[in-house]
Amino acid sequence: MNYAWIPNAISLSRIFFAVLIYICAVQGQWLAGGIFSAIAILGDSVDGWLAKRLKARSRVGVFLDPICDFCLTIGQVSGAFFAGAVGWKFLVLLFGLFVFTWVPVVTTNNGSMANKIALAANRTYFVAVVVGFVGLYFYMALGLTALWLLIPATPVAWWAIKTSVSHH
Repeated sequence: MNYAWIPNAISLSRIFFAVLIYICAVQGQWLAGGIFSAIAILGDSVDGWLAKRLKARSRVGVFLDPICDFCLTIGQVSGAFFAGAVGWKFLVLLFGLFVFTWVPVVTTNNGSMANKIALAANRTYFVAVVVGFVGLYFYMALGLTALWLLIPATPVAWWAIKTSVSHH
């Protein structure tokens, strides 16, 4: 039986989770939004690992994974924004950093040293945003005592980035 479709299905689940996270945030259900964010990050880790394990690299997966990552980020950020947890200035800063880290990725030759450095910067940005918003969601739900959750979230997010970049 062919299980090569499973990593792409897990990737697609991040779009579903992004919508759930957004809905939870605008309804003030911060704990649920934080839990869904953590599950989505874990899914991002598992899909890359599983794709490598199943030798399930595909053009669809290479295209799909970063789009699903972007949707997750948009769900987290827009949910926090429309719930009033972050303001316009913060959104402008996030967008500026996104452009600053993504433009070098798409303007350098794939596989070159400049491209590898640009990818590393973009990965760092993604981890910081995703982990930061997991922390924000749990902080909004539980207060300062919830920030200890960033300790396990950070290596999981790094593992997700390491295993998921163009993995399918």
